[in-house]
Parts: sequence; structure tokens; C-alpha cells
Amino acid sequence: MPHGIAIRGTKYVKELRDFGYLNRNISVSYSGEGNISSVTLNGNKLEHTLQIPDDRLQAGDNRLDIKMENQINSLPCLVYSTIRLNDVSEENGIIVYNVQGYSQNVLVMKNVNREFLVFDSQNNPVPVTLTPKGKYLFAEFWGKGEYRVECRM
Repeated sequence: MPHGIAIRGTKYVKELRDFGYLNRNISVSYSGEGNISSVTLNGNKLEHTLQIPDDRLQAGDNRLDIKMENQINSLPCLVYSTIRLNDVSEENGIIVYNVQGYSQNVLVMKNVNREFLVFDSQNNPVPVTLTPKGKYLFAEFWGKGEYRVECRM
């Protein structure tokens, strides 16, 4: 992606070794078949995103384990973006994405039919255009700098 790495399911690749990103190494393993059901980064479960949060990568070697199953995950999830994803967390039923924007910022989400808000670094609301397309929601906002994106569950 323009500013990050997104995870995708595959039935052809079982592992990737020592992929270089941000002066770090990422080794990836896949197990199972079907849709991505869980992702573990360095032993910690990664939820609500298929884009790897840059702040969760440690210096040196990193391990990404992707489990695939025939069931479909119904939780809100960032699938793709034009932003840098620094981190993601869940706080009191609110999924918070801490991101770096560069101009026209687009987040492609799935399983979002809830309130979706964007705030700048001064905690001011930022206008966001939400466009549903099939099973995805395209959230677009303009600006450069640090932002907090909230998706209420």
C-alpha cells in the first residue's frame, strides 16, 4: 500500500520469510483455508485491522501468524488505506485507529454500520465522507498529520 502493509488471505502461500519493512524483518505463516479468522503479531492478537500497525513492529525480527477458516469475521475491520496506521485499540466499545494522514486519506473498512468519526491532533472533528460500496465502507477525509479515527461498535 502507499503507507503500510496489508494482510491478505491466500491458498497458495504458506510462509514468507524475512520480509523487510521499516528496517525490520517480518516472517509470515499461514494455516488453514478460507477467510482470515485471526492474526497474531509477535504473540499478541491483532484485531480490527488487516493493515499492520507500524508501532507494533519491534526492532529486528517480527512474527506474523495468520489463521484462516471458513467462517466470516463480523467485527469492524480496516482492510486497506492510504494512511499510515500507527496503532489500533479498543476502548469501551470504541475502536480507535491512530493514523498519519498525507492529503486525501481513504480508509476501506468492512463490517461497519456504526458511527465513524475522525479527529485531528487537537481533538477537533474532521469532516469525513462515508461511501458504502457492497460489503465495504470507504471513509475519506482530507489533511496532513496525526489523526484519531473512531468506529463505535
